[in-house]
Amino acid sequence: MIICWTCWTNAEKAERFVESVTQDDFQANDEKVYAVVHALQTIGEAARHLPQSLRQRYADVDWDDIVGMRDIVIHEYFGVDLDIIWRTVQKDLTPLKSVVTKMLSDLAEE
Repeated sequence: MIICWTCWTNAEKAERFVESVTQDDFQANDEKVYAVVHALQTIGEAARHLPQSLRQRYADVDWDDIVGMRDIVIHEYFGVDLDIIWRTVQKDLTPLKSVVTKMLSDLAEE
């Protein structure tokens, strides 16, 4: 399913964009910030289109929070809290990728 793959690949990209940089370096680098914010927007947009049945089946992920993050970074770009963006990449994307990997595996078996 392309929606799942989109979530996974953009989570991977966001993690890679901040690999081996400090939070201060990330926040000072407009290109990295822009790239990570774009990846989070894309993840949120994909999650928004995820069928409700899959959201319920994989309820360990707070899909509404992911979509909410997308809404914030799109509509309040100038007010985006880069500390929250950093924490999201550091703490939330690896678990998301694990769930999406399981989703992809389960869907391939069906």
